[in-house]
Amino acid sequence: MYLVYVMPLIMTPATAALWLGILRIFVGKTQLSTGTCPTFTGTYGPLLGWGLLVNVSVFTIVGWAWATVAAMRWLCSQIRTPGSALDFSGKGH
Repeated sequence: MYLVYVMPLIMTPATAALWLGILRIFVGKTQLSTGTCPTFTGTYGPLLGWGLLVNVSVFTIVGWAWATVAAMRWLCSQIRTPGSALDFSGKGH
């Protein structure tokens, strides 16, 4: 029974590594109307940390919303494009 609760935490390191590759490919293959391509500059450590925080915060009533908003803000801040910025303006409540 406890395996259902523990398994997502055990799988988080592998999931973070997989998502890092997917994000770099997806963001790198996106072309903006200006002709530029954004790049994802995030690294494995912070992505793993945000993944663990979101997974642990799921056990709280509202903490998961704030953790997810903070993770999305970090994610958007790691996408670099010459001449523009990506911003996430969610509130988490």
